Amino acid sequence: MRTFRVSDHTMDMLREQTRPGAIFVQNSIRSISGHWDMPVDPEVAEKLDAYRLPGETDDQLVSRVIREATGRKAN
Repeated sequence: MRTFRVSDHTMDMLREQTRPGAIFVQNSIRSISGHWDMPVDPEVAEKLDAYRLPGETDDQLVSRVIREATGRKAN
């Protein structure tokens, strides 16, 4: 299992995507640096890596994917 490191903002964006009536299961661990270490299935990580722009961090990638999927503009 791969681990992606994301910020509080990106973790909040993930939580917001929980459907009404569903429960967001927190399986990420907050690191000393203040980021979240989020486990990602190998298949999902592979697909995300294929979508990654050159030089893009895990946080930037996940944030961009969420914004594109929800129709939000970049910050």
